[in-house]
Amino acid sequence: MPDLARLRPDVPDDALELLSPASEPGGPEPLIVRGRSHAADLRQQGWSVLEYDALVGAAGALLLVPSDTPSLRRHLLAGRPAGPRAVGLRALRWAVRPGGATVATRASTVPAVVTRSCPDLDSPHAALVTGGGGPRRRSAFVVADHDGAPTRVVKVGRGHDADRRAAREQLVLSLLETTCPGLAPRPLGAGTSGPMAWSVEVAVAGRPLSEAVTDTSAQGRERTRRVLEDLARQLAELARATKVSPGTEPDGGLVDPTLWADLAGLPDVAGVMVHGDLASAHNVLAQGGHGRLIDWETASLVGPPLLDLLPLVCFAHAASHGARGPDAQAEHALRLCSGSHRDSPWLLGLVRSYCQSAGVPLARAGALAALAWRHPGRVRRAHDELLRTAGEDCLRWRSPAEHVARRWDSTPGLGRRWDALEHPRSLRAV
Repeated sequence: MPDLARLRPDVPDDALELLSPASEPGGPEPLIVRGRSHAADLRQQGWSVLEYDALVGAAGALLLVPSDTPSLRRHLLAGRPAGPRAVGLRALRWAVRPGGATVATRASTVPAVVTRSCPDLDSPHAALVTGGGGPRRRSAFVVADHDGAPTRVVKVGRGHDADRRAAREQLVLSLLETTCPGLAPRPLGAGTSGPMAWSVEVAVAGRPLSEAVTDTSAQGRERTRRVLEDLARQLAELARATKVSPGTEPDGGLVDPTLWADLAGLPDVAGVMVHGDLASAHNVLAQGGHGRLIDWETASLVGPPLLDLLPLVCFAHAASHGARGPDAQAEHALRLCSGSHRDSPWLLGLVRSYCQSAGVPLARAGALAALAWRHPGRVRRAHDELLRTAGEDCLRWRSPAEHVARRWDSTPGLGRRWDALEHPRSLRAV
């Protein structure tokens, strides 16, 4: 499958410009994706034509899956509705029609970026996963073995810093492989192919937790709870393995300066490695009661403890109990943390266990929680600024974490002291 690019003004409304998978001295050759009704015309014009199913993946991402690889399709859609809807395409302004697409090429049918990143594979099958998210959003090729099972993920991106981001993620994954084996995907290298920067890693099996939590049945809630307990254990292990002495000057190349500045205000708290983008649960894959963390490109070698754990657990728990929308999810999180929900003892127990692993005094947990709730709002604002710089529209919304952050200090049992955590008591669970 060729590499995707954005539509140009001179490309027809029912077509999508692509970049040729061949490395040619003359540069990339324009290719076209159209509805299958155009296949005969394209063949008459001398194009090689391949057919793909256009399906919906996690969080509205678009999947272009080769029509002749039904086993790969089954793997990618396992546990998800298989209806061929193409949500999110309007926002992308891309013209792949729901249900199917035709890829026409005069060159190799294997993308150059896949060939370069997986040189040991002979004519691999690759499905393209792409979606919205702005100018820094990367797409990915899911590369399958001969049985159709995904074995590797090749992340691709353009832009002035795409190669730096790819190399940085590989470095983070390599550190995690040494520090906490099994916590993150195994890295397999990074490089460039024409205008594309790529980073390849071993594929991780599972369904995005953000989808799994929509099962609000008693069995679904129990499955979500088991996954969250497993993730809390993993994050505690990461904190224990990566904590640095308070005040230690870290390697600046892998440290978010904003998170480092946050720690400066808590001189007796050890910093730990943080993922930095778990609040939405899109970057968590769940399978069989276990969770795996993916997409570590925004990780920081040193950051405040609780930054990953608290929003992830609270909002995934809220979704599994049917809370929808920022206000409802924020209210659920506040009840969990303040001791007024029937599952508060469970949540507070996870937090206390994590603090013990990270060496965090409970007296500091409230201040760390306040930082954790503020962080997703920072991520949103940084993303919006990138969109504005690129001349794109920003949605007017606030993340649930921003609602929690606004009410954290004024909610009984919470605040910088977090009395409900240090002294479980008093507030009635309902």
